[in-house]
Amino acid sequence: MITAYFDGACYPKNPNGNMGIGAIVYENDKVIHTVSKEIKIGQQGYFQTSNNVSEYLALISILEKLIELEYTQEKIDIYGDSQLVIRQMRGDWRVNSGIYAKQALTAIALNKKFKKIRYHWIPREQNELADNLSTAYSYKKY
Repeated sequence: MITAYFDGACYPKNPNGNMGIGAIVYENDKVIHTVSKEIKIGQQGYFQTSNNVSEYLALISILEKLIELEYTQEKIDIYGDSQLVIRQMRGDWRVNSGIYAKQALTAIALNKKFKKIRYHWIPREQNELADNLSTAYSYKKY
C-alpha cells in the first residue's frame, strides 16, 4: 500500500512570492521518497507563483516518482490539505484559467497513468509533516 502527503506554500506573499513544496511517500509505513524544495520567483521559469501552483508542484513530484518506481498498478492514497487540488484531482471541480492551470493539467495527465489512486482532503493539522517540508525555507524566516 502506497500513502503520500503533499503541501505547498507561497511566501512572503501569495501570489508572486517564493514557493515551497513538500511531499512524502510511504510504502507500508516505510518512507520511500521525500521532497522539500524552494523555488524562488523567477527560477525555473516561474515568474507567476502562487500557493496553488506550489500545491500542484508537490503533487506532481509524487506522481512522477511513483511512475518512475513503476507503481502505477498499486493501490495509492494521496492526502493533501488543498481543497482545490483534491477536488480537481477527483474530478469534482473543473480547472479554470488560473495561474495554476498548467500544473493542474499536468497532474491530471499524470494521474491517468494510475489504476487505483484515490485523493483525500485532510485538515492542515493532519498534514503537518508535508507542511513542514514545504515551509522549510519559507516565511518562518520572514
